[in-house]
Amino acid sequence: MLKKHDMNIYLLDVIKVTTGFFVLLILNCTLEKCLQRNKKGGAKTLMYQSFKWYELSLQDNDIVYALQHCDYAIAYLNAARNCESDAIIEKIAGVNVYKYNNKLIKHQLNILRHLSKNKSKGVSSETSWIT
Repeated sequence: MLKKHDMNIYLLDVIKVTTGFFVLLILNCTLEKCLQRNKKGGAKTLMYQSFKWYELSLQDNDIVYALQHCDYAIAYLNAARNCESDAIIEKIAGVNVYKYNNKLIKHQLNILRHLSKNKSKGVSSETSWIT
């Protein structure tokens, strides 16, 4: 009788441990899916910010601000690329990441050329709000 009772307790413990394992497994899978969704959402938000700063850079009349906004756009793009692969970002944002990166770099170099031309003409590089 004692052995049968011990066997029933053992089987009950096995059922509890197995059920607990499956509950933890399901919870883990659910959390991983949530994290993946949030990660993609984060990359999408970062790309949106990059687009926004690039547009601001195109509209700026002050070269220093244009450069600053272009740098922000590049930084947000790099942050998005750190979160996700280029292929996933392309699906999320609908833009070729390589071409967009090159466009930002060319825009940045163009701004730097204008900035160096203005410096050589004797134009002050101070921002207007300082003076």
